[in-house]
Amino acid sequence: MLHFRTASHIDRACTGIEAFSILMPAGWAFSGGIRWSPEDVMMPAAAGFKVSGNGITLKALPGKAFFWTDLTQVRARHPIGSKYLGAVVCPPLDPSGMIRDVILPSLRPDAVSVEVVGESPLHMMNVPFTGVEFQSNGSQSLEGHRVDAQYEMHGRIMEEEIFCTITSHRFKVPMGDGDINYIFWLADDIFSFSAEKGKLDNSRGILQTIMYSLRLNLQWLEKYDRIVKYLKDRQVFRQSSLRQLSMDVDNTARPDAGAVLPFYARKQYVYGLIAGELDDEANTGEYYDPIQQICVRLPGTYDRAWANESGEYLLSNDSDLVPDRSFTEIWKMMERISLEPPGPQPPAASA
Repeated sequence: MLHFRTASHIDRACTGIEAFSILMPAGWAFSGGIRWSPEDVMMPAAAGFKVSGNGITLKALPGKAFFWTDLTQVRARHPIGSKYLGAVVCPPLDPSGMIRDVILPSLRPDAVSVEVVGESPLHMMNVPFTGVEFQSNGSQSLEGHRVDAQYEMHGRIMEEEIFCTITSHRFKVPMGDGDINYIFWLADDIFSFSAEKGKLDNSRGILQTIMYSLRLNLQWLEKYDRIVKYLKDRQVFRQSSLRQLSMDVDNTARPDAGAVLPFYARKQYVYGLIAGELDDEANTGEYYDPIQQICVRLPGTYDRAWANESGEYLLSNDSDLVPDRSFTEIWKMMERISLEPPGPQPPAASA
């Protein structure tokens, strides 16, 4: 029998509303949430959390905004590692380099004999791209990558699979006889899946379920988008408090809430893409939740599944459970729709 519950993170530091939700097995631990840093105007908030249980750990690392230019005057005043326009000054990296040179060393500083045992690009061709609109002298790109690593830690051989996407905005500014290049780039969608060697393969269905279920809250995303615009327009780098910042934004004109829908679609698409990359086989099945009236993906190796009004799911084989009346008053049986891999389709609603 397998029991999933919904973990919901409330952004109490700033907005006071739910930022995201995720399904996880009952008994597993959730920690972390939204991390705010208003001085990072390009990306003032990002999700950083950990889900762990049975020796398996899923981590989401906060994204980071970077800036680079070939204008020597700017680089002389803003060396690598300093801040410029609310972003960290750093030459652009591709996703593979970001994982190998930055993410993996920061994740596992005490690891011994770190070895990359496999890597591959994410197929990002069909990702709904969103970003800054550029004139004809600008360009934008989106790349993703996966790196599989193995290392020794505390006397155990560990394996880890790390994902990252890089969004780059490049544009040129005429100066003298040539052009000056400016590059804003974002490292985001950073996920890590780790366990002692041999354990990840036995938990693919659970890990895929967690990733497929990860949902941003559109209300929070709309508020975050307004805060980003507020900080950029006013060049506000420090506030008396995050809650004061949230209230100040509430007093400004409210833009079209639908403006964040393309970004939402892109994020959900990438979550599904990473979930699908965790394994080539269909370890999950699609079920219809009659209470919330949504479709969810759950491990597909069970004969029956139920849902309740608290957003929990129970999976069982026939011999595990014989429902009685008290059970069926709380739990409603779910219909299995498909066991085929869904592909990275942007989900329509929250689980």
